[in-house]
Amino acid sequence: MNTRKRRSLSAAVVVITLLASSQSTAQRESGTESQRVIVVFRAATLPSDADERVSRAGGTVIARLGEVGVLVAAPLPEARSNFLGRLRADAAIVAAEDDQLIDFPRPAAVGIEPFTIEPDTHSPHPSPFVPLPADYFYTSTSQQWAVKRVGAQGGGIAGGGAGAWDVTKGAGTSIAILDTGVNTLHPDIAPNLVFNAALTSDNPAIFGTPNCEVPDPANPPFDLPIDQMGHGSWTSSLAAAAAGPGTGLLIGVAPQAQILNVKVLRNRPATAAELKMLGVPDTPFNRCLFRTASGLVSWVLQGILLANAQGADVISMSLGAGIPRNIQGGGGAAIWSAFNRVLNFVTSNGSVVVAAAGNAATDLDRAKSIVAVPADSPGAIAVTATTNPALLPPTPPERQPCAPGEDCLAYYSNYGTSLHGVAAPGGDFPAGGCTVDGVCLPTGFLRGACGAGVPGTIAPSSAGYPATGPPPVGTSWGCFNSATQHAWYIQATGTSASTPLAGGVLALIKSVNPTLSPRQMTRILQQTAEDIGKVGYDELFNFGLVNATAAVTAAR
Repeated sequence: MNTRKRRSLSAAVVVITLLASSQSTAQRESGTESQRVIVVFRAATLPSDADERVSRAGGTVIARLGEVGVLVAAPLPEARSNFLGRLRADAAIVAAEDDQLIDFPRPAAVGIEPFTIEPDTHSPHPSPFVPLPADYFYTSTSQQWAVKRVGAQGGGIAGGGAGAWDVTKGAGTSIAILDTGVNTLHPDIAPNLVFNAALTSDNPAIFGTPNCEVPDPANPPFDLPIDQMGHGSWTSSLAAAAAGPGTGLLIGVAPQAQILNVKVLRNRPATAAELKMLGVPDTPFNRCLFRTASGLVSWVLQGILLANAQGADVISMSLGAGIPRNIQGGGGAAIWSAFNRVLNFVTSNGSVVVAAAGNAATDLDRAKSIVAVPADSPGAIAVTATTNPALLPPTPPERQPCAPGEDCLAYYSNYGTSLHGVAAPGGDFPAGGCTVDGVCLPTGFLRGACGAGVPGTIAPSSAGYPATGPPPVGTSWGCFNSATQHAWYIQATGTSASTPLAGGVLALIKSVNPTLSPRQMTRILQQTAEDIGKVGYDELFNFGLVNATAAVTAAR
């Protein structure tokens, strides 16, 4: 138990097009703004008259992040035109700007195959739902090469050699996954899942139509914390999928760590422009089939604080956005400042934060006009993506000559010396799949859990799909934008995978020495990372590839 007190699966490959940031797209098509403003006060905490100051500027308070001197406000209709100006003119306020959308880094590729095992309904969860033994992907195939590559081996578990698990499997620690929710019935996730919360809700003016999420009838206007995209289930299983009898087919890096599910991203329907780029008709059904995931920056900030309050030792965020580089008073200043304040606060209060470097193949050192949040924040450990050394990628990046047997920088991964981060497997082609009888080809992808939709529902049909509102009664979306929606397992690639793998290593560090502070955990992770690529700290891998075995040894 956490010692810190809690405070109130034909192996066709579907390539996900790397579209432009959804933030401006969704709001530009709707012709509206979010009507939410992030306000950062000069004081480290909210002043007693913060609400009154917002009121005088012509707005109301939506949410308070009192411990870091930040709040979220909305203008009254008659004050919209000058609300930001009045806030910025207040001497007690250092920055104010419109809330914006933040995305998960879209997977560079997703593998779709028969092994997804799609029941028409799953209430209760079928167990066993495939004729394969527990932990099969780890113990009997090469599908979990990434977990083994970072040293998550040993501890009497077949399929690997000696490693960090000879010392600890992460017991006594918790990892918060800030993402699209999780598959709460998944046999690899459920044994370790101890907390569920959704901070997300639908707003057609921000997210577009239709609503691709089944809402929570017991907690309006919020969404269900259940993953209806697949991304959060995938990332959480890489960090902490449970091991042993009665579980599923995977093992995460820290298989005895607890999972805190904090939903800060939700389904966002594809726009007409995005569907045109993909070459598919603009229909309500296709808008949801080819959905992505987004959330408001304010939800993410609240989610970080909530995870910390729930005792998270590690906060894993496979999400990000680019904002203008800290223009005084606005244009990025409020969001940048708010992220830094929140991350500094949680780091000082027991949580270490890992964040995806992103999938745009960008040298962030040269991106002078933008800053990436949260990856660029000094309070986060950014994570770049590497490939399977057993399978040389078909097209290694020109920036990194790479030979067989080496860890390459994945073709999609962002990089840069400014990240001060680490590297972990994110995967690349080929996408070797599996058959239902358990025959698996070597793969460069990362196997993980996926979203099987809302329990008791089936996947939606294109016939009569509504143009507005949520999916038809009795249906729900689930696993990425594939034809198979209610899928229990999937393969994909991206820095979204690298991040929870590194988070799992941090949980192992904490487990072996609960007295370590977040800064000490960070230093151990960096100093024990395996030097790959150029000798020493470099722009592609920064401190190197995370090494759980070395890190656990150093932490003892």
